[in-house]
Amino acid sequence: MRRWRKLIINSIFLFILISLYTSIFPCYTMADDFFNPVLVTQSTNLYGSSYSYRDIIRTSSGRIYYFIGKRDQYLPRGWIEAYTSEAGVNWEKGTTGEWWNIYADISVAIDSKNVIHIITYNWDDKPIYFKYDTLDSSSGVHAWKGFDLLESNKSSSVYSCSIAVDANDIPHVVYLLKESYKGKDYLTLHYANKIGGVWNKKALWPKEKKASFTEGFDIALGPDNVPYISMGKKMLKGNTNNPSSFEEKDLGFSIYSFVIHQNGDVRVSIWYNGKYAHYVHDHTQQWGAGWTLYDSGSPFKAGKLQLVNDIPHLVYLENGGLWIKKNFEAPILIGSQPSGGTWETLWDTLLIKWHFYNNHFPDMIDIGIRTNSAYLFGSYMKGAQASFSASPMTGISPLSVNFTDNSITPPGRTIASWQWDFDDDGTIHYKILLLHTQMQVNILFD
Repeated sequence: MRRWRKLIINSIFLFILISLYTSIFPCYTMADDFFNPVLVTQSTNLYGSSYSYRDIIRTSSGRIYYFIGKRDQYLPRGWIEAYTSEAGVNWEKGTTGEWWNIYADISVAIDSKNVIHIITYNWDDKPIYFKYDTLDSSSGVHAWKGFDLLESNKSSSVYSCSIAVDANDIPHVVYLLKESYKGKDYLTLHYANKIGGVWNKKALWPKEKKASFTEGFDIALGPDNVPYISMGKKMLKGNTNNPSSFEEKDLGFSIYSFVIHQNGDVRVSIWYNGKYAHYVHDHTQQWGAGWTLYDSGSPFKAGKLQLVNDIPHLVYLENGGLWIKKNFEAPILIGSQPSGGTWETLWDTLLIKWHFYNNHFPDMIDIGIRTNSAYLFGSYMKGAQASFSASPMTGISPLSVNFTDNSITPPGRTIASWQWDFDDDGTIHYKILLLHTQMQVNILFD
């Protein structure tokens, strides 16, 4: 029985001639931690913070999409530009959308069919919802797919919004409106989801409160497929996937970001008397109970909370550096601002994406940073993302099979070595060329 393996370095493509099917388990050896930002696009027509609104997402193949709001050079309006990259190194511009308010958030999420869902505000200050086909969607092309006005008769004067997509590909959104009540205008907060082509809406902070909502908010869905919303100092949990009500928990401190663990525990990053702390909810407990405060004892950092292999990490900018803090351990400097450019240092200009459903890469944090002249992208990685495909998958012996390495590696890094485990017997083979006899009749990939 003969097996021949050939490595082509440039494309990292493996061709294997095999006589019988085999069990192969490849893995890599490389440095654990990595962040090296690369240029996505230069900033032009930069007008203060109105050019900083953007968001980022990955498809199931690992392709990255970076959405950036661009202001018209002469008029107070803008549009959304989509940039894409296979590995975060070389970026190309996709199609340009319309209807972007130059002061509006751009929030994106992706569904199981690799269609991106977007919420922002249009030129008339109204919340608007788009879809965007990716190269990995069924259409195979970049295309904007119409739009829905969430509110046809209401607008806002503050343009904050957020979106998440659930396990059924249903979008869930939160957004602000300006509404009048008894002769006075108030900022109100609203939730909506789209089921069966109909938007189901609920006021989270109604005008009847006779006060404007001026705090931060966000939305995510956990393994229970229920929407969770941070709202100022409160965490909200929907009573169902299509909630008729939300149960509130007042944590007493300002919430900066939150994540949901694989077991359903909710972890919230808070400012706690000047210190960095977490509130964690035990998913086995009722929403109003089961909350535990964890105080780091270290000064508060206004960063973004993420999960790397289900372990909390805080990412933040400080003193020209990009820092990451694993749990409550000492922070690590993972990147410094490039020469000739100054990073934006406000916590909310640091672009990081976490979501429970669809294409969350557990070993990786995608990071977008804006300088005074450019938009940058980089990934913080704990090891490589191994991924292999084979074609054909079945056939009669002898059979030629093409193995393609689709693994995600950090920009500027190469694979140091391959390790192959034949028979899944614990015996590791390091050579590219070797002889081996195997009678197993299936192919498994790890």
